[in-house]
Amino acid sequence: TASTTSTGGDDQRSKSSCNLASRSVATGELLWRRNVCSTSSQSTYAAYASKDHAMVYTLDSSGSFRGWSDRDGVLMFDVPAPTTTASAATTGSSTAEPKVFG
Repeated sequence: TASTTSTGGDDQRSKSSCNLASRSVATGELLWRRNVCSTSSQSTYAAYASKDHAMVYTLDSSGSFRGWSDRDGVLMFDVPAPTTTASAATTGSSTAEPKVFG
């Protein structure tokens, strides 16, 4: 079943809420909706849909980079975005371990 996400196809856009949704192209039926921010105090994120429509990627304002299945909204991975702080750059390490699902 063909679907579309609220990202507007392959465009990267900043959102003012933490909800990401997918609807059926044929019927407009809501297929899935997810809160894509890592904390309840956030209200913005960026999203990108892959060209093959297999994945939707989100990045929230706290640096959580996530991959979601476009088909059913299942969280596939959750990793910290690379940091540009001097301490992380010199040590080459990150304080958070990636979480891979599925």
